[in-house]
Amino acid sequence: MSAILEMKNVSRIYRNGRGLQTMDLTLGKGEILGLLGANGSGKTTLLKIASGLMRPDAGSISIAGADPYANPARALRRVGAIIETPALYLHLSCEENLKIACMYHQISAKKNAERMMELFSLTDFRREAVKKFSLGMKQRLAVAIQFLGNKKLLLLDEPTNGLDIENAVIVKNAIRQACHETGAAAIISSHLSADLERIATRVRILKDGRTVKDTPIENALSEKQTLEDFYMSAVKEESA
Repeated sequence: MSAILEMKNVSRIYRNGRGLQTMDLTLGKGEILGLLGANGSGKTTLLKIASGLMRPDAGSISIAGADPYANPARALRRVGAIIETPALYLHLSCEENLKIACMYHQISAKKNAERMMELFSLTDFRREAVKKFSLGMKQRLAVAIQFLGNKKLLLLDEPTNGLDIENAVIVKNAIRQACHETGAAAIISSHLSADLERIATRVRILKDGRTVKDTPIENALSEKQTLEDFYMSAVKEESA
């Protein structure tokens, strides 16, 4: 299986001593990696490095065979990312936002916009201005846009944070289905272990910028009853 994302000996240390210690990561087609860790554990730093927003102090990165720093145009056109606040055209409709993204990627607007609206349960709101959307609907639209343009890697920071149950379920199911359909890999950072149980195929636990555990989700849930229990056990073991 060829890797979509490869990070070798990657590190980034801030002046306060926090950041990302020497880290390796390989992500293959269709894999959804859930990142769990306390604030300051290195989750967002990892996402920013993988997205090309931040250069590592050391190490190498490859996205679908391309270096995002030596060849950003080739590497980053295959990356969709929501880190912190998603950018949307609030005065335009849901459908118009998707069609603009399709035009940017030079793909069929009708076919691709329709599929994303269907997948993220936005069809009934296609002509509604995004400024009228709830937080959950904006998040659904923002994530849907990231799958356009034959993306190979999705980087999502807290995609269900602040969402009600219904919107969170729609987002989780749609991400998993979209990754299955397109073969895209995804990294999802979250504080909500229960959400990752339902979406991730693999979990990585970070502590103080280091990897404590990295295992398929089914292995974690066969070892402990919940992902929360698995996380607490792993962190406790690391601190012992």
